[in-house]
Amino acid sequence: MNIYLPTGKKVESWPQWVKRLEDENKKLNDQNNELRAENLQLKARCCEIWKEKNE
Repeated sequence: MNIYLPTGKKVESWPQWVKRLEDENKKLNDQNNELRAENLQLKARCCEIWKEKNE
């Protein structure tokens, strides 16, 4: 995000800007945590499949 280039949208005040960025950050952190959990499940499943294949 380049804060120096105009977006053509309504100019936000600093508190509005900070609030919007905090909300976006929270949303991205939640999404990241969901993806990490899914990744761990997939890794566990891969390990199970590999063990079954090598038995």
